[in-house]
Amino acid sequence: MHLTNWYIKKHFLVGTMSNGEMYIGRIEDIEEEDDNYLICTEHGCFLCLKIDQKQ
Repeated sequence: MHLTNWYIKKHFLVGTMSNGEMYIGRIEDIEEEDDNYLICTEHGCFLCLKIDQKQ
């Protein structure tokens, strides 16, 4: 699943899911690729594009 407008705060991934709902989950693993992160949380893995990351 893709998350947009995402950020990381205190070991939690926060972002907007494709259905428009807010997502929050505790991070278990992060893999960095060229233009995105694959972030695995307690609920599953999410593709997070670097261009969508909030500062």
